[in-house]
Amino acid sequence: MAGFELSNHYAELVNPIIQRKLLEEQMKAREKGDIEAMEMNNEFITAMEYGMPPMTGAGIGIDRLVGIFTEQNNLRDTVLFPIMKPVEEKISKSQLKKLADKKRREEREKE
Repeated sequence: MAGFELSNHYAELVNPIIQRKLLEEQMKAREKGDIEAMEMNNEFITAMEYGMPPMTGAGIGIDRLVGIFTEQNNLRDTVLFPIMKPVEEKISKSQLKKLADKKRREEREKE
């Protein structure tokens, strides 16, 4: 909406033939040591063979809701725990004062 992605949308795979092939590939990967590979689920495949209606969905994240409600232009400004780079050097008091002054000027300009 207006250049902003509100949610992720998806469609579930309901074709039992394709699903079986994908799960067989996952089992091969599991045999090679991939612990995250899915196991074969024959009961699920059987249920799909009886007929499964098309399924879709949408998921909106809390970061997107916060961004909308706080009128942020960038999702990075709404992330609760942003990825931070480690600080490799200490900041001197004079550098810290310059940064604080710059921040105050920017805030005054916004008003």
